[in-house]
Amino acid sequence: MTPVQTSIEPILGWRVWHVDPRGGQPQLLSWCRQGEWPEGRRMEAYCRSLRGNDAPCRGHGCGIYAVRDRSAAEALLSQLGRVGSAFGRLPAALGRVSLWGRVIENTGGWRAQFAYPYDLELFGGDASLAADLRRGYAVDVELGA
Repeated sequence: MTPVQTSIEPILGWRVWHVDPRGGQPQLLSWCRQGEWPEGRRMEAYCRSLRGNDAPCRGHGCGIYAVRDRSAAEALLSQLGRVGSAFGRLPAALGRVSLWGRVIENTGGWRAQFAYPYDLELFGGDASLAADLRRGYAVDVELGA
């Protein structure tokens, strides 16, 4: 069995999140699975199938996903279509994410044990929401076109 890589130095990948405005306390939400990303603390993965084992696990889909390059993340963002309250949808964020701990290389990216946003670009939100995200997650947040 090939050992799983353990990384103490973060790997930078790309992700897409939904952004729940929550009246001044916005929360990043995983794009395709339910999961709130905590402010000021790492996101930690767990394996639903093998309780008690650290995620990510080989042979499972568990872990925190990130893609290798921005263009792959932009393709995921385009699947959401138009975002923001004007379209009856949550805003979205595209950005880099720091990955560390147990890291498994995936096709087109990685699955990791721990993650935290590195920087964000907000789509379907305004400057106030960007400022709230910046304050809460302590990362750079720019407004997307």
